[in-house]
Amino acid sequence: MNQYLLGEYIFDSGNPQPALISDIYDALRENDFELLKDCFNALFGAIPQDYFLENREKFYHAIVFLTFKLLGYFASVETPTGRGRLDAVVSFKDKIFIFEFKRDESAQAAIDQIHEKGYYLPYQSEKKDIYLLGINLISERKEIEDVLVERL
Repeated sequence: MNQYLLGEYIFDSGNPQPALISDIYDALRENDFELLKDCFNALFGAIPQDYFLENREKFYHAIVFLTFKLLGYFASVETPTGRGRLDAVVSFKDKIFIFEFKRDESAQAAIDQIHEKGYYLPYQSEKKDIYLLGINLISERKEIEDVLVERL
């Protein structure tokens, strides 16, 4: 699987198309969540079907985590809080992104869980903009169907 992932992460491959990783970097910096969705769907689409772990949301967590780590962002997954574990958090100097993934449910269900569990509470004292991202993954198509974003 590494050969497929690494090919997507190379900045200058000689290909006239922009590197996917630079698009992901730009998407987060510019809060372009539709571009972020498209980039991850392109990345998931490049992974052979046999490599996907059947019905495992954590597979997607790992890909997202690896992407953010390769970009040099502070990122963590399965981050414990007082009321459970949030799926992923990515922190910049001026903003924080809290990710909750759902598989074959809805992005709204993911946002609802962030609120119900108060996953954002530990980050409110940091005086940064906080973005909640609810992401619904469609396992049959192996892609992100919907991203719902809420700024606190």
